[in-house]
Amino acid sequence: MRMLRLALEIQRLGGAPLLVCNPDATVDHLVAESGLPCRHVPLDLLDTGWEAALLDAVGPVRVWVDDRLATSRRHAQALKARGLWLATVDDSGEGAEESDLHLIPLFSGGSRKAGRRILEGWEWAFLPGDEILAARAKPRPVQADPPSIGICLGGSDNHGSILNVLDRLFAKQLGANVCLGPAFQGDSSIQARLVDPRIRVVREVPSLVHWLSAYDVAITGGGMSALEAAAVGTPPCIVANEPHEVETARRLEEEGLGIYWGTHAGLPEWPVAAFQDLPRRSTLGRALRVDGAARVAGILMEESR
Repeated sequence: MRMLRLALEIQRLGGAPLLVCNPDATVDHLVAESGLPCRHVPLDLLDTGWEAALLDAVGPVRVWVDDRLATSRRHAQALKARGLWLATVDDSGEGAEESDLHLIPLFSGGSRKAGRRILEGWEWAFLPGDEILAARAKPRPVQADPPSIGICLGGSDNHGSILNVLDRLFAKQLGANVCLGPAFQGDSSIQARLVDPRIRVVREVPSLVHWLSAYDVAITGGGMSALEAAAVGTPPCIVANEPHEVETARRLEEEGLGIYWGTHAGLPEWPVAAFQDLPRRSTLGRALRVDGAARVAGILMEESR
């Protein structure tokens, strides 16, 4: 999703972005809706030389952006050998050391802080800026008692964190609205919980940030959804679904923007702290910059000339 946002900003500035990804029906649908061109490649195969074959097929390319979390050195060197300017995003792989620009908007402890130039911090995140600003312009809902809860645990929730979260919710006799991501595959496992009338479920809402803005607290994964919730003024209570998300969650907590609840594998009991001091955390979140995608797109366009 964040590469879609970046690509659309590049297109807005007059560039010609091409998305490259593994075959995936959900991704294909999202990309088709955006109208952006896309190529399927075997991203995880290191010895096929797919980079050269792709570049030969698509014509001149000057800038390449990897959002893969662990770019390999071999892959990065294959791109550099073709004369490409390389950017990596939140990357813990050895390939980050070969990058011309390493963007670290979401976490630092898990990243390889390497690259010719490093830009770190929330202000470089690829947030849906227009949607967040529009949501901020609406009056905040009056805080409910108990606080209203929205739950969004990422596009796929591969570890089924929603099950543990709902069990702890039920133990406190609380209800919530749940937004399942477009790639969520656990419908059969969640059905038994959904008979509870206190739980209302939607899937693939038109705007996640507008959906998040309706609640007092958001229980999220530790990726972009946590930062989006914070930025729209709904303090996140974060369940880290992947190891690299722990640092994001801790940084959000340290800066007063959210609360780190725990990991999907070891979720503690109900996080009372997540429901305290909400107005202050909401105000801090609404002060975050949301133009990271536009500014990064501008940098990439300069390097492409």
